Formats: sequence, structure tokens, C-alpha cells
Amino acid sequence: MGLVPEDAGSRWHAVGAIMYFAAGALALVVLGWLWLRQTPLGWFIAACGLVSLGALITSGVTGMDVPEPGTLERLMGYPITIGAAAVGLVVAQRVGEQRAAVRRARAVTAR
Repeated sequence: MGLVPEDAGSRWHAVGAIMYFAAGALALVVLGWLWLRQTPLGWFIAACGLVSLGALITSGVTGMDVPEPGTLERLMGYPITIGAAAVGLVVAQRVGEQRAAVRRARAVTAR
């Protein structure tokens, strides 16, 4: 984490990282599951959360004692970033659709 780097020897880095990975992964799983029938990206968002959550559980079980711990850390973090970007795409699309509907409704009532 930026304010408390891992090499500084502080436990706050681990605490902040675990909170970010756990909350981000769970949020994507829940949001993806809720959006499964509403958007084609729902499955992708949920999958990003599941990959991150799986990597987080693996890191907890192994204590990060794996051949490539950096790969495991990236499997925890990158899917959250990618999933959040997909959430942003869905939200932007929905806002665009709502704005277009409002413009259409105003055009009809202005006649």
C-alpha cells in the first residue's frame, strides 16, 4: 500500500491489503451475482471477484509460502481493478440509456 509500504516492516500494510482484497472481492461477487440477469457483464464481474477471493483464501491457507508469491498477490488485486472497471462500464451504459430516455420523453412532450 502506498502510505505503508511492505518493506517498512509495519503490520498496517498487511491489514490494509487484506481489507482491500476481502472487501473488493466480496463486493464484486455480490454485485456480479445481483447483475447476472441484468447485464452480460454480470458473470464477468462475479468471476473477477471469485478469482480474487480464491487467491486470498489460498494465500491465507499457505501463508504466502508458494513458489511465486507475487503472482498470488496479483491474482488477489488485479481482478478487483478489472472488475471495478467493468462495473463502471455497466453504470456508464445505464446512465447513457436513462439520459437518452429522458431526452426522448422531453421531445415527445415538447410537441
